[in-house]
Amino acid sequence: MIFLLDILGSTIAASLVLLTLIQFNFTTSDIRNEFQSSNTVQSGTKDLAEVIEFDFYKAGFRVTHKDVFIVANDSAIKFLADLHNNGIMDTILYSVGSASQSAYTENPDDRPVFRKVNNGLSDAIGIVKDFTITYNDSTKTTISAAALNTISGRRKIKSISFNLVYESQWKSNEAYQVAEWKKTIYPKNIN
Repeated sequence: MIFLLDILGSTIAASLVLLTLIQFNFTTSDIRNEFQSSNTVQSGTKDLAEVIEFDFYKAGFRVTHKDVFIVANDSAIKFLADLHNNGIMDTILYSVGSASQSAYTENPDDRPVFRKVNNGLSDAIGIVKDFTITYNDSTKTTISAAALNTISGRRKIKSISFNLVYESQWKSNEAYQVAEWKKTIYPKNIN
């Protein structure tokens, strides 16, 4: 009888140890998935930010007239610059697409950010939840949307502020990982 109680007690103890190991494995797997998702989000945000910074610091480079910005609103911007320092004026367009244009992701809030140089194809350079652009004058005052619809209003742009919210394309632990990037860029070539 004591022998049976020993076997029963050992079985219960072994089962508890096994359940603890299984729970540990699930927890470790969840943490790893969350870490990978967070790393992907941060990497995507960094990559998009680097492209934006490369282009916008060159806004107006070698432009011989004051009309550097052709379009300027909260979700699109088109400007002139010699991106490659080759004496050829480039026209660069950034715009944000609709959620239906990023159908390959699980996240319903994802929207592609497009970059088009000259007459080339629009390349999707990232997927964001929010991409907002604001424009500031020389006193760092935000220029109104109505003023940006005029050439004289766009000539007042001295800095461009970005607010970029990037979410993971798939859920991790029933939530999307989020990264946010905010930056104000002062193009060197705008007088």
